[in-house]
Amino acid sequence: MTQGIIDPVLFNKETNDLLSQANSFRDEINAIKNVVSGDVTKVTAATALLHFTEKAGYFRTSMMTCFKNM
Repeated sequence: MTQGIIDPVLFNKETNDLLSQANSFRDEINAIKNVVSGDVTKVTAATALLHFTEKAGYFRTSMMTCFKNM
């Protein structure tokens, strides 16, 4: 009877399965990070564009007011 002894073949198989699953999880985490990073980049760009257009709108309104007062 081999009570208390780990079967090396089964141990290696289980270890390889767990390592493979860990690699799959790492790949999935990296894919999610890339999606989130891309979304953050889009939000940052949209915010910058919004600020730019708000400033442009203010500038245009100021210029129109100046021309009306001339």
